[in-house]
Amino acid sequence: MANKKITKSEKYKKVMSPITFVYSFRLLMPLEMIKILTEPLIGIPEAFYKGKKVLVIGGGNSGFEEGLFLTKFADQVDIVEFLPEVKASQILQESVSRNEKMTVTVNHAVKEFIGENTLETILVENRSTGEVEEWDYDGVFVFIGLTPNSDLVKDMVEVNDYGFIETDKTLMTSQNGIFASGDIRADSTKQAAAAAGEGVTVAMMIRQYLKEVG
Repeated sequence: MANKKITKSEKYKKVMSPITFVYSFRLLMPLEMIKILTEPLIGIPEAFYKGKKVLVIGGGNSGFEEGLFLTKFADQVDIVEFLPEVKASQILQESVSRNEKMTVTVNHAVKEFIGENTLETILVENRSTGEVEEWDYDGVFVFIGLTPNSDLVKDMVEVNDYGFIETDKTLMTSQNGIFASGDIRADSTKQAAAAAGEGVTVAMMIRQYLKEVG
């Protein structure tokens, strides 16, 4: 029997499509508890908090951006960060510091949401002293980071300590022929415009790669 001739189209099937299945939001506590204590608040437009006092959990860019947006409605918007320092960009930090409606508290850990049908109070631990305080807010927005949905390929390509996929300057992963783009990629900006641009870039990189291996 004659050997089967491998066509270019069959050869190219070995090149995987770009990995773009992004991430999931991290949960501060079990989903069941979040649903019980905050269900009346989920899915309600931010305008619901007009004249209210709200807390944003998370001192990264997402938390600061959401906090600034909420000041359009709420009378007071406070941000609490688990670490001793916030991770938001300097520009966002300056914007928050200039906003009279906002305060930022670092090195505090949210321990528990308390309430029957709605949120009544929050237990927060001062990580420097160990003291647990009760904070009262009308609503809470959680922005404590992202968990990349990279389980499908984490045994195939190199990922960083947080699970985001490492790439070189051509957006190729540690495995030849496998590319990654957008928010799933380590060192990405996690911005929609940048992700769209990387999508175009990775298509061009794949085309160039196919030319080289063809």
